[in-house]
Amino acid sequence: MVKAINKQAAAKFNQMTAGDRDDYHNLQGQHTEIQKKINRLEERYIEKEIGGELYHKYHAKYKEEKEEIEKNLTKLSRQVPNLDEGVGTAIKFTLELPLKWVSADYNTRKRIQYLLFPEGIRYSKKTDEC
Repeated sequence: MVKAINKQAAAKFNQMTAGDRDDYHNLQGQHTEIQKKINRLEERYIEKEIGGELYHKYHAKYKEEKEEIEKNLTKLSRQVPNLDEGVGTAIKFTLELPLKWVSADYNTRKRIQYLLFPEGIRYSKKTDEC
């Protein structure tokens, strides 16, 4: 059963990040294009086809666009070198969680509880439920 869960979790991760890969490739293309524009702008400036004012105006604009693209590329470059190992580790941790809870001290239990319920747990006295 663990092998089936492992395969399904890896498949789901790949499915959820498929769009990110397409976006990543599109951004790489945009990055190449903006770099070509910057190079061409520098050539035209060196060859005195354009003046300094125009060069600085467009260089700043292209540089800003390039930095934005690079920032987005960094966000989308969440590459997982060994997805199966990561999923396996998560499943192993999950299976061992009851034993860890029983043998844990107060602070460790708080950390586990926050990991599972990041928004906290509420208790209702009226219904005697969490």
